[in-house]
Amino acid sequence: MEMQTIIINTTDNDGDSYFQAELGVYRMKRCGNLAELNIWNKAIHPKMATKDPMGEALTDYFIQLLKSKKGRLLVMIGNASFVVQASDGKYSLNGKQLPRKRISYVLGKVLYKSVFEDDVTKLIMYSHDLIETPQEVTYVLENRMPYYFYRRATGRTEVRLNVVRVGDKECAIEIGDGVWGTMSFADIKSFCLAYDQRSNRTNKWSRISPAELYERTTGKSMDINSSDYKVLISFLEQNRTQKIVEERAKKLVMDIAKKYDNIEVLSKADTLTMLIKGRENYWRVEGNVNNMSNQAGRQNVRSYVLQEHEWKGPICIDNANTHSSLGDQLVARALPMMNDHILAKMISTVSSYARESEVGNYTFDKVISYLESEGYEKVQSL
Repeated sequence: MEMQTIIINTTDNDGDSYFQAELGVYRMKRCGNLAELNIWNKAIHPKMATKDPMGEALTDYFIQLLKSKKGRLLVMIGNASFVVQASDGKYSLNGKQLPRKRISYVLGKVLYKSVFEDDVTKLIMYSHDLIETPQEVTYVLENRMPYYFYRRATGRTEVRLNVVRVGDKECAIEIGDGVWGTMSFADIKSFCLAYDQRSNRTNKWSRISPAELYERTTGKSMDINSSDYKVLISFLEQNRTQKIVEERAKKLVMDIAKKYDNIEVLSKADTLTMLIKGRENYWRVEGNVNNMSNQAGRQNVRSYVLQEHEWKGPICIDNANTHSSLGDQLVARALPMMNDHILAKMISTVSSYARESEVGNYTFDKVISYLESEGYEKVQSL
């Protein structure tokens, strides 16, 4: 079966940073044959004004795709298969009746995960979890739960709370060092609405203090003058949103390097570098390792291409989202550079620097050795 390449842009319509996923949609006929259906759009752009820009965009993509498709459909995401039944305004996914929006949400999340995960079993199990779990709960399980509180000395402090599912309709929330409270799925939904900066809705969870959060989730009281309260505040401050973004940015960089043999991470002083072997050339993307969390600006990383025995650049590749972490920006450029024969056609500044294909002139190990001779060292962990 032929598959279509779906471009998932990570910034905006400029297409400067993107991932690729494989998708196929087929009509299943009674005779057992499959008829390939045309995919109307092969590029997806994030909805930047939403809480989950990529998730919302992928959901909308499948809503529109399924809207025009009727009957029994086979949806292939990579090598993972899903059967969607669409008739008389009713939809089902793998035999389970669900609203079209819910099915679209599941397929969109799986499509995005397929960029990083090839194991079919893991993708299918992930889809089962998405079907059985409310979207808000899935969000906090994957991204932690947003919360903020105020103190006179420091003002507003934004944090992310670790969440673990402990029952069919209940989760445990880590609110202190070894201190866990519990919330129902319904309470998690209300809590997320209360602390969603894009929402003006208020409810019983809105603007509660850390002591109130402790009391409502554990059923115990806490004296704000006690040493336990000071320990609680210290724990929350260690889980500031900015710190978590920094840690995830580091993990993202290392995970991608471990997954692909043609990506190597190196460092020199404060410079963090991703070295990429493309189909036609070698590329280098780098930034300051001390600024891994959110930054302002459109070009917080520098990109170079190896041409005529030297690094040419920096190449101007804007980042449309001015608050992407350094890790996001490094990876968003490194992945398309592996397919630089496509990248050069999409971005004029790239094609103006990468004039000749030179990947055959050097081995990857030789390029790494060249950088090591200049003081760079391989990075095993960040």
